[in-house]
Amino acid sequence: MPLAVRVNTVQTSPEWCIPEGGCARKGWRISWASWLVGLALLFIVGCHQPFGVYHNVQSGETLSKISSYYDVPVDDLVQVNYLRHPDQLSVGDRIFVPGARKIRRKPVAGAVASNKARSEKKSKAAAGKKKKQNNQRKSSSSTSQKSSTAVAARAAGKKPRFIWPVRGQVLTRFGMVGGKANNGLDIGAAEGTPVKASAKGEVIYVTDNQRGYGKLILIQHPYDYITVYAHNQRNLVREGDSVSQGQTIATVGKTGNASRSHLHFEIRHKRRAVNPKQLLP
Repeated sequence: MPLAVRVNTVQTSPEWCIPEGGCARKGWRISWASWLVGLALLFIVGCHQPFGVYHNVQSGETLSKISSYYDVPVDDLVQVNYLRHPDQLSVGDRIFVPGARKIRRKPVAGAVASNKARSEKKSKAAAGKKKKQNNQRKSSSSTSQKSSTAVAARAAGKKPRFIWPVRGQVLTRFGMVGGKANNGLDIGAAEGTPVKASAKGEVIYVTDNQRGYGKLILIQHPYDYITVYAHNQRNLVREGDSVSQGQTIATVGKTGNASRSHLHFEIRHKRRAVNPKQLLP
């Protein structure tokens, strides 16, 4: 399950500052060379001034149109805001636009052409990979596991010490499940169960209505790591709060599209989802 969110000027992930979401006060700073996230989903180390704006969606606006206002790639907006259905924006939705300095309602000169060129390039690349994708689907799960292992290996010696945010049965594992990608672990627990911060860090994003995820929290940790806690019943921290490992930050719930009470938990390194089980004790 991808997520969306803001960004910290450390540069990062969802890349973000996320994070597959947005950061208007404190978050991640995304640069075209390497946006660290996410959540972001979108997209990490340190506290910096925000670099970006929140765009409130108005009637008739699409993500493509918003992209043209700021000359920011649609894919970046999707990643940073953890948009599962980017074609289903609603009036009043808040979209974090990394790198923007002010709200815009008109296309940037040349933005439409550049976005079109990016789209055409992406379409050609997708067409060239279409045949390979059928064969890759069978091994996508193992590939995902190996990929996350490689990320964890590169971070060896430079990563926070994580703990389980809640104890319970793992309902959905990391990776491809039933043809769909799950970027974290879904951990079953009774409603109201305390959710603990997996490692010390700073709360960079809190929302009560993240599309698909309901009440969600993002915490930034050293070495470009971010943890995501979603479907919460209650969020007990605010953006800018410093939290210690094991501190209660929320309670388990079933907000968003959850059909049963559980915690959706992700660990992201430089905006990329890592298998939490490889970093948990």
